[in-house]
Amino acid sequence: MIHEFVTFRFKPEITADQQQETMGALGRLLAHHDGLLGRDVYVDDEGHWIDHVRWATLEAAQASAAALQEHADAAPLLARFDLAATRLAHYRHVALD
Repeated sequence: MIHEFVTFRFKPEITADQQQETMGALGRLLAHHDGLLGRDVYVDDEGHWIDHVRWATLEAAQASAAALQEHADAAPLLARFDLAATRLAHYRHVALD
């Protein structure tokens, strides 16, 4: 399993309601992607978000990201993000003794 963490902020002009709408709409788009195992979304009081997505494989995560970039409905949603404050990373679980 691959854990994808996206940390980000929205652009300052995006309201709290628009932020919620954006995250819900992106979740509905992701729901149809192969290899999606689950998703949790977090936000703090200062507007920093974490989108934690669990994928079956790294390839599934990468394919989903590519497909999302091509989806017509995704472009206006993604335009709401502050790209300078966005970081995407993939992790694998490490079992410790």
